[in-house]
Amino acid sequence: MPKRSNDFQHLVKVIHDAISKVEGATVTESAMLPEPDGTLREVDILLERSVADVPIRLAIECRDRSRKSDVDWIDGLVGKFRNLKVDKIVAVCRKGFSAGAAAKAAANSIELRVLTECLTHEWSSEFMRLGFAMFEFKPELRTVEITLDPVQAQGIEPTSIVESGDASATQRTLEQLVFACFVENVAPRIKQHVEREFLATLPPLADLTRSWEFTVPVDVRDTWVVAKTGTRHRIAHMLFGVAAQSRADVSLVRHYKYGTTALASEGHLNVGSEMHKMSVVQVAGQKSLTASITKVKPK
Repeated sequence: MPKRSNDFQHLVKVIHDAISKVEGATVTESAMLPEPDGTLREVDILLERSVADVPIRLAIECRDRSRKSDVDWIDGLVGKFRNLKVDKIVAVCRKGFSAGAAAKAAANSIELRVLTECLTHEWSSEFMRLGFAMFEFKPELRTVEITLDPVQAQGIEPTSIVESGDASATQRTLEQLVFACFVENVAPRIKQHVEREFLATLPPLADLTRSWEFTVPVDVRDTWVVAKTGTRHRIAHMLFGVAAQSRADVSLVRHYKYGTTALASEGHLNVGSEMHKMSVVQVAGQKSLTASITKVKPK
């Protein structure tokens, strides 16, 4: 994020990133535009697109104040963009505009937008009410059943040596083989299943904390275990019993309306020892979501 950006400006930028995917625009935060004498002026957000091969520039200025934006800010924008080559100016704030500011903006063709918090009673059925949570899921091996050929009931122990058809393979014990298979094969398959079949459905936050039980079959090739008697037995199949407990650290999420075009949801999550801010934008009429994750610098 550019050095001179702020949280409010960045949120507006993320919203326009999502909208631009539909409209085909390029979005630049803290863009530098030259005046006729070469002096560079910073524009909070610059949108660029082509209409019938004609380049169009849209400048978006952001202001986050605890009260309505007044005419002085609009006066400043009129002066700032007098010598800059943009086709449209949009002024965005959080608390709205005074009557004088609205009149001044209309007289100078400046479009006004307000990013307001969306309360429950104002919720549009077109948008999902999202929640954010840090999902933790750690599978643990509970049991393993090993099928041998020929079958051997005695003389096989965790410390029994395993031989492989690969002559360059490092010799290891049966216990080491089982652990390696769990880490390299079983656990990744389970996590992939949870991501594709569970998390991809955007489950309710209440469903993120639960117990899991998995049975995972693994076929083994060219591998034998040596019994105490010295006989070799091919490991044909292993069946892993895996349990897991998932948990979720839920974030406080605020939702903001951007006219009728988009809705942005914003929350903070602890990732390890660091705090991250997550913003997700929904654009009216679009099924996909646009997300942005940024690290929050300690104050």
